[in-house]
Amino acid sequence: MTAALSTGLERLSSVLRGAAAPWLAIVGIGEDGRAGLSEAAVRALDAAALVVGGARHLALAAPLRPAASTLVWASPLTESYAEIEGWRGGARGNVCVLATGDPFHYGVGADLAKLFPPGEWVCFPQASAFSLAAAR
Repeated sequence: MTAALSTGLERLSSVLRGAAAPWLAIVGIGEDGRAGLSEAAVRALDAAALVVGGARHLALAAPLRPAASTLVWASPLTESYAEIEGWRGGARGNVCVLATGDPFHYGVGADLAKLFPPGEWVCFPQASAFSLAAAR
């Protein structure tokens, strides 16, 4: 097992155990919305004080907890990164970023991973649009 895979499995394990988790969750969401999310992804979404995503993603993730704030991505996306940075460390609450499918397959996950070290985030991917297209 590679060190990177081992580290990722340890972070995921801590989330599943309910132990102290990273402040940032990156959640891949499909057209099936909340129904298609894993139990761990739903827990991360429901624990978030701030949920970030496109208007379509936020609608797919509904219902959000009433106390959660939402942030619709700015255009370009990078203009929203400062707001996410302001929540860094979890003092204001956890953040959940929603993305289509696999956030690291040409998605926002790669950008966020450059901004925040691996111990600060956890990712719950879905099948990418490319995987779904190839399966047809």
